[in-house]
Amino acid sequence: MTIEEAIEAARKLYPDLTLKATSARMWTARGLLPNPEKVERLGGRLGNRAHYSDDLSAQIAAAAFTTSQGYTQKQVAQARRIVLEGVPVDDVIPLEDGRLHDTAITMVRAVRTYASALAQARAGGMLDSSTMPGSIKHKWELSPHTTPSGKILYHCPVCGLYDPAPVKPKFENRACVAGKYADHWEVVPREDGHGCIVRVR
Repeated sequence: MTIEEAIEAARKLYPDLTLKATSARMWTARGLLPNPEKVERLGGRLGNRAHYSDDLSAQIAAAAFTTSQGYTQKQVAQARRIVLEGVPVDDVIPLEDGRLHDTAITMVRAVRTYASALAQARAGGMLDSSTMPGSIKHKWELSPHTTPSGKILYHCPVCGLYDPAPVKPKFENRACVAGKYADHWEVVPREDGHGCIVRVR
């Protein structure tokens, strides 16, 4: 299977996929996707053709879906190492005084999201936020707090997400998982003493 064929197959599993072959090769270099099983030399000016396992399409779909849930490419790559390469969890998710800290908790959620997405993609299921475990729609409420610049904010008390325009597709299509964004923001009093602002930690 070539990378172009894998992307086309992955799009059937995750219709929102926008990945191109050049970006997919970058994902491979960053650890989000596996290296090719073999590289065929075509000769002359034709260059080389990389061949991948049939599992690549499911891995592309899982990686793309997981990044769409707000996780960084580094977090997705680390999740893949744990799920597919058997890397010890302690090597990727550090502990502080024997307890999970905020970064580690986010990684645990990334691993869970990636593993669920990969299993569903391998089974031929279409990836969609509403069908993933723990995914529900956001419960938007008008927040009494604002951004540092004074913009009105909406808040989802279920996952902890804040946004000035919650109807954005990038948020409405993102899974609402209980407590997922609770540690991303902090509420602090305004310097003028009138109300509070929300800012990224």
